[in-house]
Amino acid sequence: MPSERHAVLTEERPDGDETHELAVQVAAVSQRGALEQARALYLAAATAGGLEAETDDVLVIGLLSPIFRDPVRALIDEARALLDQRRDDWAVVRAATACQLYAKTALPAIFASRLREDRAAAASRSCRNLNDRRHRDAMLMALGRTPTREPWWAAYDAFIERRNAIVHDGVSVTAEAAVEAVSAAEAFIEWLRALWAEVDIGASPPGC
Repeated sequence: MPSERHAVLTEERPDGDETHELAVQVAAVSQRGALEQARALYLAAATAGGLEAETDDVLVIGLLSPIFRDPVRALIDEARALLDQRRDDWAVVRAATACQLYAKTALPAIFASRLREDRAAAASRSCRNLNDRRHRDAMLMALGRTPTREPWWAAYDAFIERRNAIVHDGVSVTAEAAVEAVSAAEAFIEWLRALWAEVDIGASPPGC
């Protein structure tokens, strides 16, 4: 029976605009069965927490197919395939998603390996998005490391600017710029992977 990872987004309607997210692992023989289990798990958690909730209150926002064992690798492969299809804008967006997903996993692990528990938790809260200067400053203070000193940073910074322009302004990029963007994404992920391996001796962090 395959496992599927579901992200379940729930809204506390009585309180107005409170929003909660719960990600669960379930085993099922069909997507429909997996979604039903995800809803049941949320309802059980809500009841245990003293919340009033009904099945209709549960909005499933997506799932990760069991065929994608390494979602970051899958996203980079997809970005490369999109380049071959000359779907350059989508290639940039998918590469950016790969970076965000890898950082979401790698950064807490890096801090946990290098810092005391309380400092690691604080660093993880302060440094979640390395596209933000304030978050990079938090990494520099905690670890003495920053991606801005790397030779690929200028290309990566331009890549993120292009991603934002595609998503927020509807612009299109050239094929050359898209190729550079995907390469910059791979360099960013490899840098984080190497840093993770450096601070967590004996670990074998995933890469792309």
